[in-house]
Amino acid sequence: MNNSIVLKSPAKLNLTLEILDKYKDDFHEINSVVLNVNLFDEIKIEKSNRFEIYTNAEIDAKENLIYKAYQLLFEQYGKLPTKVNLTKNIPLDSGLGGGSSNAANFLQGMNKLWSLDLNKNDLKLIGNQLGMDVNLFYDPGVNFLKGKGNLIDPIVTTPKGGLIIFYDDYRIPKKTFRAYNMIRNSDFSNGKISEQLIDCIKGRSFNLGAIKCFNVFDKYINDLYPLTSEFKEYLSSQIDNNIYLAGSGNSLFCLFDDIQEARYIYDNIKINKFKKILACPWEE
Repeated sequence: MNNSIVLKSPAKLNLTLEILDKYKDDFHEINSVVLNVNLFDEIKIEKSNRFEIYTNAEIDAKENLIYKAYQLLFEQYGKLPTKVNLTKNIPLDSGLGGGSSNAANFLQGMNKLWSLDLNKNDLKLIGNQLGMDVNLFYDPGVNFLKGKGNLIDPIVTTPKGGLIIFYDDYRIPKKTFRAYNMIRNSDFSNGKISEQLIDCIKGRSFNLGAIKCFNVFDKYINDLYPLTSEFKEYLSSQIDNNIYLAGSGNSLFCLFDDIQEARYIYDNIKINKFKKILACPWEE
């Protein structure tokens, strides 16, 4: 029996992010095509004499979704004394889904480590209590998110190419709440942008560089993240490919047809305060 497990916890990019409506509970109805990429955190879990989390990041352990996921398991199973080592490589509060990915992979690891016999539906019920995009990380690849983000359809497709993520370490409190609070009824769409992208990529391979992304928050980037907006303008003057906001921000990304092209830009573009990560689509 294994007493420890090591898991890779991938980041995500919203290739599209449309808002269709607002529910009475103040959540928004979305359509979003999401791609997982090979930028990942590493989670090592091992049986111990108490539950504890160690990480290389400056985050409050009790605010981490891993801790909240453990609390939900504790309510159902009692004590599961586990030592967690979380190595963060995904930038914090960047719109790349690192926290949600950590929670999903932690739950899968705990299920295996402690033989909890949870099926995927059981895991998704727990995931829904942690955040709307937690469950997409149970099936990494390309997924179509609908509803509040909790309705997830895996898409059979093969993305090819490379990408660069640009980010800074500046963290903005409650930035997701602020972003959604900017949205007006005039920003609502019919969801066709996401549906058309699905029609183009489903059941076939596609090059990332050929994708035209859409993010409803792009129009508010200057209000939400003025430094990121200024940096985006600089990138647009240096790179021919489109630059997009990642999720609700505040990182940026750019897609390329092949990893060699992405690597050339990565190696040669000059940036100061922001940082960069070279990546490609997620593969198991």
